[in-house]
Amino acid sequence: MEQPSLFDSLPTSTLGKCVTRRFHPSTGAFLEAAFIALAEQLEPSQLWWVADREQPPYQKSPTMNAQLHPESSPFTALSSTTQATFREITQWVTCYRADDRWTLLYDLLWRLTHGEPQLFDCHSDETIRRTRRYEQAVRRDYHKMKAFTRFKRVSQDDAIRYVAWFEPAHLILPLVAQFFARRFTQMQWSVLTPDGCAHWQPGHDLSFSPGLEFEVTLSDDLDQLWKTYYQSIFNPARLKVKAMTTEMPKKYWRHLPEADLIHDLVQGAAKRVDNMLSTKAMAPTLRCGKRPTDPDK
Repeated sequence: MEQPSLFDSLPTSTLGKCVTRRFHPSTGAFLEAAFIALAEQLEPSQLWWVADREQPPYQKSPTMNAQLHPESSPFTALSSTTQATFREITQWVTCYRADDRWTLLYDLLWRLTHGEPQLFDCHSDETIRRTRRYEQAVRRDYHKMKAFTRFKRVSQDDAIRYVAWFEPAHLILPLVAQFFARRFTQMQWSVLTPDGCAHWQPGHDLSFSPGLEFEVTLSDDLDQLWKTYYQSIFNPARLKVKAMTTEMPKKYWRHLPEADLIHDLVQGAAKRVDNMLSTKAMAPTLRCGKRPTDPDK
């Protein structure tokens, strides 16, 4: 019995010379659709990418990999470094909050496999510049979400669950949720965002649910620990307000318990430095015993 073609199962419609490809908006599903389009020799100008959550998510399998990456595939002809770089960039750029990210990535894939295998070295190229800009923005947002997510302890059915609310600039929840799953393996936790919610329970797979349309404000007795910690590490002599607000933008402050202290700490920094300078340091008394009369002994 003849096996159905992988291409037959991909949602496709043709409008004139433009081919519409629908796919689940995830890195794996996009790569699957992109490699299929590449195998069909569809140029970037022929494609219209439509991210559709109703489409099935990517399911990795040996059969699928064999069909997507035959030995004659132009992608497998690229160096292993170029392949790895493209996959890593795709992981970040697919999270960028812009509709053109899919077109941008396929254009990059097409050019890499059609005469420009060294394209990543051309830093002045507009496609490379825009791709790198998207990547850097997502990486920065990923770092901020890891740093500024504050979990609150909530009682749930005689169990403790830690819940956090965050509003990322980009669609990074799946990436950050994987980080938290590795970091807080033994905790039950949920991260709530407008784009979606991630949930973790020890012994179970990471799960997701739709995002919330309203902001969640939570507090617990751990807030005071954050304040005590921040107050203890604050060094008034090294205060640089501009650098501080660059690394910790004010848009995150309303969800940081320690942010309540920032104004008073900044206002009192100069006085604390003056007090430090006016206080005479007490040199420690060293007691090393009697000095020998002969240095060689």
